[in-house]
Amino acid sequence: MIRNTEDYPIALILLSRPTGEEEEAGEEPGLWLGDPGDVRVVDLAPLDEFGTREMLYHLFDEQPSSGLTRFVHSRTNGNPFFIEQLCSFLSEGGLLVTESDGLSVKG
Repeated sequence: MIRNTEDYPIALILLSRPTGEEEEAGEEPGLWLGDPGDVRVVDLAPLDEFGTREMLYHLFDEQPSSGLTRFVHSRTNGNPFFIEQLCSFLSEGGLLVTESDGLSVKG
């Protein structure tokens, strides 16, 4: 199956989360994959509070309140996957309400 692979280009897309062990060992993430010239590392930083607010707007198609934005950002640390999951939980649980300053968490 792996014979003559030089005639068939292959791209691998691998995802990982930093564990901190790379820094302790003095290594760059992804370099264990082979020749550093063949590796492209894309470091995705967490969203700031503004980015979280923008994501909330696109998820709900409604302006989030500053309280909802702070609530979601503080519990997700700006991780887009966690933002999406928390928003699904809030929405499906009926825990959101539209108020004068935008979409908010009930209570």
